[in-house]
Amino acid sequence: MRAGSQTKLGGAAWPAAAWFLLLLLLRAGVASAASMPSATAETALTTDPDVTETVGSDLVYREVLLRPRPNSAFHKTEHKDYVDQLYLTLKYAAVYDYRNTVVVEPAIRTPRSRPTNPLELLIEQGYIESTLGHDFFLTAGKKRETEGSGFALNPSDLLNLDQDFFDPLYRREGQVFTRLAWRPRGYKLGIGFVPKRGAAFGAGKAWLTGATTLAGADVTAEATFQRSEKSDIGLSVARFFTDSWELHVDSRYQARQRDLADRPERAYSSYRDDDASYAYVAGTRFVFTPKRTAIAELVTDQAGLMPGEMHNYFTFVRSLDESDGRKDLPTRLIGRHYAYLGYQDGETLGHTSFGLSALANRDDHSLFSSLDIKHPLSRLATLEISALVFDGRVDTEFGEAPFKSATYIQFEGRF
Repeated sequence: MRAGSQTKLGGAAWPAAAWFLLLLLLRAGVASAASMPSATAETALTTDPDVTETVGSDLVYREVLLRPRPNSAFHKTEHKDYVDQLYLTLKYAAVYDYRNTVVVEPAIRTPRSRPTNPLELLIEQGYIESTLGHDFFLTAGKKRETEGSGFALNPSDLLNLDQDFFDPLYRREGQVFTRLAWRPRGYKLGIGFVPKRGAAFGAGKAWLTGATTLAGADVTAEATFQRSEKSDIGLSVARFFTDSWELHVDSRYQARQRDLADRPERAYSSYRDDDASYAYVAGTRFVFTPKRTAIAELVTDQAGLMPGEMHNYFTFVRSLDESDGRKDLPTRLIGRHYAYLGYQDGETLGHTSFGLSALANRDDHSLFSSLDIKHPLSRLATLEISALVFDGRVDTEFGEAPFKSATYIQFEGRF
């Protein structure tokens, strides 16, 4: 998470933030009581015909059963076999004349890795989007946008290079940017700026985006330029060749490796600071029905660690003090070659949907697998059970995870 994107609430700051959130909840409750909507997650707040305002909330409570791995390089004495987490998001949106939108989504949560620490307050989304006329649109603020055709991951999505691979709940937070977009029929073009929070202007990135359809294929492209990291170029292409069979490639070229402050494991890679590299996902998707899909992909990151390099990196991590942030498990993949299989099913078990996936590191033969089951308890509440398994030998990517497995029992409600 970028510096400055969240605030820990302690001392006098926490009561003030709590009252602020409570006032927003009361406002939502008053509006809900006045209009009495039937089982909706969002409520209109105004009768102005030119303005549409909605407010809603999303509450997640989850309990996690863990199996610690004491010999892991990332193991800490504070690791327990159980944690719980509360995650509350308030959602406010206003649309004026169908052309101008303001969205604010503050969130408060229990820290995932240190649940006994003070609560964290952050802005998941907070942006303004306006139509300037003649197919031009201006977006400024913090917004959640994702691009790419991959399922395991999307190297071409240059806005979300630091996205959490293992925890979907932490992928809700948007990124800060300013962008001017031109969207004539059949095309999307954009130019923008992505700052690095808390850093000088020169640490930010110029950002170009484009999307269209060519020969039946969906094509998206992105490029960023930053003074020290030079240029990154992302390209995603996906095409259905029959009603149910699709091929896709999602790729990224980077002219220079990421800074060691952002990627400490890179110090042990054979790729040096000024070396260029590619990362790509190549795969296929079979759509049996609109709610049943199977995916197979091969993943390559040329600058990722090979087994010998990974051994050296884990040796370094073991030498660190537990207070050192570099001893936290990276929430991204750090290896070089992977194979991914996934299956998603939303109809076989009726209202209950489930998904299976397995990601194997093809170099060290470690395996990350997951099972996710989701069942609606009502129109406003959902129960989700997820099981994550990290399997492998010592000095392998998933074999060094601090936990052998994690089982999530998650309740989500909207009001």
